[in-house]
Amino acid sequence: MSKMCPLKDKEACEFWLDYIFNKEDLEQANELLSYNWKEICYLHNRINTLEKYIRSIGGTVPPVD
Repeated sequence: MSKMCPLKDKEACEFWLDYIFNKEDLEQANELLSYNWKEICYLHNRINTLEKYIRSIGGTVPPVD
């Protein structure tokens, strides 16, 4: 894509601006997704660790509803 619009002389193209805004939104969404996935993995590991501990002391883990 070109920053200069082929239909207008020396002006930024609306399509180019839309592309830039969408690209930035996608990058922000991807970064947020990455942080969320890391937190989900951490919490899942924490749950597994706590369930193992509960079982090791003779307790029972309640079923998931």
